[in-house]
Amino acid sequence: MAIPELAVPQPFYYLAHHATQRPDAIAMACAERTYTYEEVRRYAVAIAGELRARGVVPGDLVASWVGQELQLFFLEAIFHEAAIWCNPPSEAVLTGDLSVDWLLAHEPVPSFASDRTIIVDNDFLLALRDSTFDGRPHTYPSMESVCRLSLSSGTTGVPLAIPSTVARISNVRNDVTEFYPYLSLMRGFTGSSAKSATNEICRGSTFICAGSPDDNVTVAQKNFVATIHGSPLQIAAFLDVLEQREDRSTSIVEVQFVGSYLSPALLERVHQVLGARVTALYGSTETGLVTKRVDVRSDTHNVGAPLPGAAVEIVDANDNVLAPGEEGIVRTKTRRENVGYFRNENATRAHVKDGWFYPGDLGRLNEHGELELSGRLSEVINVGGVKFDPDVLDARLVQMPNVRDGAIISWAPNGDAGYAALVVTDDGVDLTQLSEPLRLASGGVPPAGIFRVPAIQRGVTGKVQRAALTEWVSSVLKNAAPST
Repeated sequence: MAIPELAVPQPFYYLAHHATQRPDAIAMACAERTYTYEEVRRYAVAIAGELRARGVVPGDLVASWVGQELQLFFLEAIFHEAAIWCNPPSEAVLTGDLSVDWLLAHEPVPSFASDRTIIVDNDFLLALRDSTFDGRPHTYPSMESVCRLSLSSGTTGVPLAIPSTVARISNVRNDVTEFYPYLSLMRGFTGSSAKSATNEICRGSTFICAGSPDDNVTVAQKNFVATIHGSPLQIAAFLDVLEQREDRSTSIVEVQFVGSYLSPALLERVHQVLGARVTALYGSTETGLVTKRVDVRSDTHNVGAPLPGAAVEIVDANDNVLAPGEEGIVRTKTRRENVGYFRNENATRAHVKDGWFYPGDLGRLNEHGELELSGRLSEVINVGGVKFDPDVLDARLVQMPNVRDGAIISWAPNGDAGYAALVVTDDGVDLTQLSEPLRLASGGVPPAGIFRVPAIQRGVTGKVQRAALTEWVSSVLKNAAPST
């Protein structure tokens, strides 16, 4: 659907336009129910009235920490008030350098000021139905005003905020997929999930709202979803649920993976269960989509050639550009201007140089100009000269019998370089049986330890939080004898 040309091309006005022109069109589909454009507009305006009454003013930074099925209403309400929306991945964000002005949450957060907290409980939601507020929306000062933050912790566990301007929200990309409806599996209404929501509202189409893996299968089947987009872990969880259903039919023709390594086993499973083509995407919240590779059938480290308007270079530690085939540090550039972090100049200087963004990946450009990733700069494990990408071993771990989840971390209990495997399994599983498959997958290096853990810490895109896991192991298990 064509994006309308508005006299005021600001986020809330797209919702208001479609609610006026097509009030009964479906704006959002969740697993349990759908919402029309008029319903979303009405709830958003009612919330905006409550925010204005509480003291929220244009330019305030408002953290919306509510259920995923409610986020679109609060996002549009914050746009209505020309404030800045963010969805914090952790409590630490609320008291960090971002200087959050207001918190919308289901319950109080002890570390955040109670007089700046708006509790979103049943009474709050019920009151929206009786709201008579119909105030005129505030407008952002310019198209370059920041209106949304995407919080990405990467693999460090340190939240960094990437600003989106009014102009960027209104700029809907059409090269992500050719098959709609589209469902981003990203949890937490961040990254591609939030961008998908604003894209569809600008178009006047239906935003398919993700939830639990069970909800994702339900909403995909109900709404004839053609494309799903997510991390390998999220894709595997989708398949796990689908395979347990009596009705396994879907309309999915494309599966897009991002964020981490897709194992050959999962690639084959997608083809067998869904019969869909697999597409590799590479990019970042900071720069947007950089490369794309359609119809992946092997070599899932290859994420394709740069898209029009994007560039990739491989450089050494001194920023010298390397020749094709040489492995080095990946840096990327897109048409997006003023790449950087919100209220964090130090992080911007560390990751952006001369207009190039350094995402922290290692890789090479092949003879066709395609990017082949070889791991994270900070995570590649080197044991006696044998280097390997822990993402590959992660994928091998989760394929092993009785392993529900797993991750590899650097581990040197005796001072020598090594690695450990962290696994989520039942207590009765013999962990020693995992050692030999890991030794073979790593090029001959056995793990220095295998530890059973209650859960693997992951970011919103499914990336393993290795730094946080390593710190946890060091503090909790440093005196424990390894299982192998």
